[in-house]
Amino acid sequence: MFVRSIHTLEAQPRNAAGPERSAEAVYICQIPGCTQTILSRHFMCARHWSMVRAETRAEVSHKLNAWISGMDNLYPFMIARLKAIIQVGKLHGEDMCNFEARLLRVQSNREEFEKGRCL
Repeated sequence: MFVRSIHTLEAQPRNAAGPERSAEAVYICQIPGCTQTILSRHFMCARHWSMVRAETRAEVSHKLNAWISGMDNLYPFMIARLKAIIQVGKLHGEDMCNFEARLLRVQSNREEFEKGRCL
C-alpha cells in the first residue's frame, strides 16, 4: 500500500519508518533556471509546486497514483507532469519551447511511448 503526498508526490510504504530508510538521492528542481536542491521523492521545489494551478496539481497526483497502483500506465502522468513544468516556466518568463515540443511528441506518439520507447 502506498501513501501519496500531494505536495511532494512522495510514494513510500505505509509502514516505513524515518531512520530505517536509506539515504535519498538529491536532485535539482525541474523548472529551468531553478537551482534549488530537492529530494528524489519530490516533483519540484516547494516554491514552484505552489505555483502550479490547483487542478493541475490534483491531476499530476491522480495520474501518478493511478500509475503506481497499476491502474494506468506512465503516459497520463508524463503528460500531466510536462503541463505542470510548462505552467511554472511560463510564469517565470522562461522559454519553454523544449518542454512544449516534448509534450507534443509524447502526445502524438502515445503508442510508442506506452511500449517504453524514449521520446
